[in-house]
Amino acid sequence: MAHPVVRFHRRKRNGKEYTYRATEWVANICAHQFRHGYVCMLCMSNVPEEIAIKLVGHANTTMIREVYLTLKPQMIIDAGNKLNTFLYKNVDQCNSD
Repeated sequence: MAHPVVRFHRRKRNGKEYTYRATEWVANICAHQFRHGYVCMLCMSNVPEEIAIKLVGHANTTMIREVYLTLKPQMIIDAGNKLNTFLYKNVDQCNSD
């Protein structure tokens, strides 16, 4: 989304000064924020880090881990679901032995 910003400008023309009002639209996000979202989506899709660094264009995973990757609520929920699945599978195996 973008929001309007009203600005007033002054111009001189033929020796006379004019003031006019202009509405400019300013974006609430910058293009760099798309990289953060992209890296998070790669992580949530279980794309290996080695492939993610190539897709993002970095030399190592340090930049991805320290700068781009932020934990999203869905990532935490998914981790909990994976842990529950693992535990239930192992409990069933222990009970059958």
